[in-house]
Amino acid sequence: MLGDVRAAKIPTVGLSLPTSRIRSETTSTAALSCELLTGRPGRLEVERGKPPRAGPSEIIANKTSVAMASSDVKPKSIHRAKKWSEEIENLYRFQQAGYRDEVEYKQVKQVSMVDRWPETGYVKKLQRRDNTFYYYNKQRECDDKEVHKVKIYAY
Repeated sequence: MLGDVRAAKIPTVGLSLPTSRIRSETTSTAALSCELLTGRPGRLEVERGKPPRAGPSEIIANKTSVAMASSDVKPKSIHRAKKWSEEIENLYRFQQAGYRDEVEYKQVKQVSMVDRWPETGYVKKLQRRDNTFYYYNKQRECDDKEVHKVKIYAY
C-alpha cells in the first residue's frame, strides 16, 4: 500500500497532515509547523524585526506591548500638551535630553530602568546621546510657559 496516504490527527490543533510528512527525515520541524499553521508546505516568512507570519491564525497583541518589544518603534501620531501633569513633567525631561519619551530612551541607551526620585517619581538622571548627563531636581521643572512645547507621542 505505497500509494495509501493516511492522515494523522493532531487533537490539540484539529489539523491533519499526511502520515508520510510527519516522520520524514527531509522535513524539518519548522516546515511541519509552517504546514500546520498555514496549510501549505514551506517555511514561515520572517521579516527583519517581525515575528514569523502564520496566516490568519496569528495572535494579535496589545499595540503598546508590540511597540515596546519592537526594535524600531515609530509613533503613529503626535499632539502637544495643553496643561501640566506628572506625565508631562517626565516627557519634558526626556525631550530636554533629546529623546521623544521613555520608550525611545530605553531603546537607544539599552537600559531597563530609568533613574527616578523615589518621593515624586520624576526622572532623576538621563544620559544624552553624546554621553553627557542631565540631572534633574525633585521638584517640578516644566514651567507653565514651557508646557505647550512638550510633544505627546501615540504608538
